[in-house]
Amino acid sequence: MVEDLALPGQIVIGTDSHTCMAGVLGCFAFGVGSTDMANAWYTKDIRIRVPETVRYVFKAGSAPMSLPKDVMLFISPAII
Repeated sequence: MVEDLALPGQIVIGTDSHTCMAGVLGCFAFGVGSTDMANAWYTKDIRIRVPETVRYVFKAGSAPMSLPKDVMLFISPAII
């Protein structure tokens, strides 16, 4: 998808768990189930709920030797 079809600014919907990777191009990309995809093909429509936006502000030097994975593990419980 990323190499051949997706372009910046598009909405990309797929049944593969890696569909969200098209977000790297500036797409709004997400995965759906096969029934939802079949319905989207038939009706040319898909209903989605756009989630709330959360902003995190990180201050440099607050945790020495922390990596991006450490940050995600720290904020994940707050998201769920």
